[in-house]
Amino acid sequence: MGIFSLNDLFSRYSEALSNNKEDQILLQSKKVDIIYLKYDWSLNDFSQ
Repeated sequence: MGIFSLNDLFSRYSEALSNNKEDQILLQSKKVDIIYLKYDWSLNDFSQ
């Protein structure tokens, strides 16, 4: 049983990710909308 998506990961580790039973059920459903935030990749530039 592999992990092929973030929803697979969240489903497998739902109990570790939340103490709330309702949230665990949501994570296990694999129907969580994942939103990516904008990230300033220049923060990783160590040459400055």
